Amino acid sequence: MCYSGSDKKLKLMAEKVLTRALRRACILGIENMKTLHFPVVFGLILAAPMVVFAQEAAPTEPLSSSDPVMTECIVEPAKDLRVSASEAGLLIKLDVEEGSRVEEDAELGHVDDQQAQMQKTAAKYGMAQAKKQAEDDIDVRYATKAHKVAEKEYELNQDLDRKRKGAVPFVELERLRLDAERAALAIEKAGNDRELAKFDYWTKRTEFEAAEKAIERRNILAPTKGEVVKLFRQQGEWVNPGDPILRLVRLDTLYVEGEIDVKKFEPSQILGCRVTVDVVAGGGRSEKAEGKIVWVNPVAVWRGGDDYYWKVRAEVTNELTDGNWKIHPGVQATMTIHLDTAEKVLLSDRVK
Repeated sequence: MCYSGSDKKLKLMAEKVLTRALRRACILGIENMKTLHFPVVFGLILAAPMVVFAQEAAPTEPLSSSDPVMTECIVEPAKDLRVSASEAGLLIKLDVEEGSRVEEDAELGHVDDQQAQMQKTAAKYGMAQAKKQAEDDIDVRYATKAHKVAEKEYELNQDLDRKRKGAVPFVELERLRLDAERAALAIEKAGNDRELAKFDYWTKRTEFEAAEKAIERRNILAPTKGEVVKLFRQQGEWVNPGDPILRLVRLDTLYVEGEIDVKKFEPSQILGCRVTVDVVAGGGRSEKAEGKIVWVNPVAVWRGGDDYYWKVRAEVTNELTDGNWKIHPGVQATMTIHLDTAEKVLLSDRVK
């Protein structure tokens, strides 16, 4: 059922009047029940459905189709990072200062890595030694030849003892037989030693790679491109893992966050829509930027009473003009959402 504006006002007024009347009637009904005025009580019971009907018949507020304008939005950097050390040590080099602009993976500083360098060198020589042992077959070749000699000596003494019984003592024959078996086992052991040397090589190689990683972790790299806005440590100070060294913010892409009435808009109406952002910049000048809504919080925010809001976030592109950013984070902005301009928002499209 559709209602005009005047009908809607009349319905709302009727609902308020009937609600107040029912509240008053309930109080009177309790008093009349005490004096056994049952007709009055019965009349009140009949009146109750009328109030319920009036409440259910009141039309709900339709969703808005006009472009919403949000004031008091907050401009935030797309990334605001505390860059920290990964390893403990002396901060022997710091290549940036407040105001420095860096690219992603640029070296910001360096923690002392002398111990890691020595561990790398030791692992390098250990790896070379193990590789040489794994490739060396001298022990195998010597054991093979020694086995042939021991076996031949045992066979000759056996033949001599068969021709002349007792010519070779029994104990001597057993010793020669044991020497031949020992030589055969020496071949097997030499082969096993080569295999163990291969395992030792891979162990040393892992230690070498771990030392390289330890050296890499002592290089402090920029996780994203941005501008250094704060130094927490100075060159020559001791740092521990997790200690923040500097604050790095990304300013080429900004977030603008605001709140929009739950009763007027659905998240599906807003997500992906184009936006126009008006910002009061330095010196009282006004700047505009274009972007789109990249996120709508699915959990509504309650502000008291019947006031519920969706928290929305737009992503806008910032520009450098004569070495200065057009828009600065931390200021308030007014954001206009252009409905019916929604585009599909993918995680891959968001700033990384």
